[in-house]
Amino acid sequence: LERMEREVLVLFERQSRTMLERLRNATNAKTWAEAAHTLKGSALGIGAFGVAQAAEAVECDQVDHLSSRAWDDLARLESAVAEANGFIATLLRAA
Repeated sequence: LERMEREVLVLFERQSRTMLERLRNATNAKTWAEAAHTLKGSALGIGAFGVAQAAEAVECDQVDHLSSRAWDDLARLESAVAEANGFIATLLRAA
């Protein structure tokens, strides 16, 4: 991996953890939607399309962000992020 690629992947890992934490602690629809939207954009930027798709579903839940469906979507997003970050970790170790 090139230096810049490594930096982008490390930034995604860090930001994804931060955005998931914001989602878990969101007290209003605006905070929820902004965190999901940010994560979706970051995921698209590195080609993590599964994360982006899951983040979009979470973003669409903003009005009902306390519903069980929203929390199920968040769980799917957390799983997608964990998978992507695991793949990133493997890439970084191999580089």
